[in-house]
Amino acid sequence: MNKTIFSFFLLAAASSLFAGCGRKGEDNILLKPISENVIGKWQQTRQYQVRDGKTEEIPFKENEGFCITFRADSTALLQATAPPQGQTFLRTVKWHADDKTETLSAGSPLRILRLDAENLEASSQQSYDMEDSTRLQGEFRWHFVRMDASERNLAEKLSSGRWLLAATFEKQEGAWAEIRSNVPDEAWREFRQDGIACSFCKEGGKVEQTESEWSVNLSTGELRIYQDAANWHSSTVEFENDSTLAIFCSGNAPGPGNVPLPAGTPGAKERKELYTLLHK
Repeated sequence: MNKTIFSFFLLAAASSLFAGCGRKGEDNILLKPISENVIGKWQQTRQYQVRDGKTEEIPFKENEGFCITFRADSTALLQATAPPQGQTFLRTVKWHADDKTETLSAGSPLRILRLDAENLEASSQQSYDMEDSTRLQGEFRWHFVRMDASERNLAEKLSSGRWLLAATFEKQEGAWAEIRSNVPDEAWREFRQDGIACSFCKEGGKVEQTESEWSVNLSTGELRIYQDAANWHSSTVEFENDSTLAIFCSGNAPGPGNVPLPAGTPGAKERKELYTLLHK
């Protein structure tokens, strides 16, 4: 996985999102207990930097975003969408809150500026550029709004459990035809919320298991399984329903630029694998 993204998650969990100045003004409500009122899903909507005493809004880069879900079991799910490609990466961290100091800790103390039913605001003396892996110094502020946690995005659906291979298809004369030869006896995939994708394949007496970093594009459905920071295998994912996952790929190795060769390339075959949700 890209070290830039991994570093961003550590920074966000440790000290960059919420550490900083105290609250000012009557409008900045902080509901307590924090540990109860912060529970839920929050989407970053605005970001600011203070320059020469003036607060200036910083526009988001194309395909950039951040979301955090605080859970009652003291874990938080972080989702960072990184420019320019817009791949979304997941991480999980532990967190706890302290009403007396008005801090939220996820590895180190984090200072909250505002917390009400729909808004969460915070500040820091540093930020992080996911695109070029640069730490930025200064005064920064972020604004989050509460989201409906029941509305799950593609990454959240993928990471909801283990997916068991149910059927494999090839495109033949423009139509999908199920193939029953040269398919494994048993196979499953799991896209964990700690950013690791696990796969299992058993065919005859041979068993293969792998673990790799993964990301997904919430708009296009592109799924990347990383060999290292600069190399990955791409496929496309779609949900037929909440418990049925389809993965589309070409039946050949990735070409230049880590992009699978087009299906029309000689020797390339379009494949579809259907998976069912084994457990949550």
